Amino acid sequence: MITQIPVSPLLSRFIHDAAVFNFPTAVSLERTIIPDGRATLVINLNDSEGTLGGFAPSMKKYDSLVMGNQTRPVVYTLNPSARFIYIRFYPYGFNTLFGIHGHELLNRTVELKELAGYRSTILSNALHRGQSEAEQIRQVLSWLEQQAMQVSLPHELVLNVCQSIHIKEGCIQLADFCEGSYNTYKQLQRHFEVATGMNAKLYARMIRFEAIIEWMRNHPNSDWFDLVARFELFDQSHLIKEFKFFSEYTPTGFRAKGLEQFV
Repeated sequence: MITQIPVSPLLSRFIHDAAVFNFPTAVSLERTIIPDGRATLVINLNDSEGTLGGFAPSMKKYDSLVMGNQTRPVVYTLNPSARFIYIRFYPYGFNTLFGIHGHELLNRTVELKELAGYRSTILSNALHRGQSEAEQIRQVLSWLEQQAMQVSLPHELVLNVCQSIHIKEGCIQLADFCEGSYNTYKQLQRHFEVATGMNAKLYARMIRFEAIIEWMRNHPNSDWFDLVARFELFDQSHLIKEFKFFSEYTPTGFRAKGLEQFV
């Protein structure tokens, strides 16, 4: 069961979405994370280890992992009785909050304490006190707000591009932000890569692919031509290329495997 967690206006500048995940069954499930360019903080609420498998390092009790901005699919395992908070940040969000260069976390999963030092100990100690789930969530959000009050947002160009990419589901032209100026275009790319570790065009492709999958979930009878037209792809071969790049499956293979296998 997934329950969405509302975040404050302060945190909403850095966080895309947050939720608490309870998986009470006695069997394990394997899922594939489609790359979406967002770093994810996963906080184990259990007093046992290994609630989330497939990552290195492994998740310890009341510990936290940070999955950096991913550009390739990641397979993980939900183990019995998994219970954790996951927080997905905008591509610049986690890096900005903790003063990390964009490239440092790209395609990596690390323990939070490696990045946040003593600050992660403060959070871990709060989770150890045997509080209710609601209080644990409050502690996590309060801890993040403390970080947010001490930092500044990245360059305005980065914020504007990120916002437009999400509003337009990745179907944008970066040149539209540059008023025909090559220097502004180069400046945009530079600021975006410093803040996120990847280029803005790749991020737009990720968000478009995420929107394609969501459209397929909501419109199971749609065909490939619908997707090509709606998401401004050149042709069906372009669609196949995007599927292979982000999921390692063709569109037909992806649908045959089952959309529920991908998150």
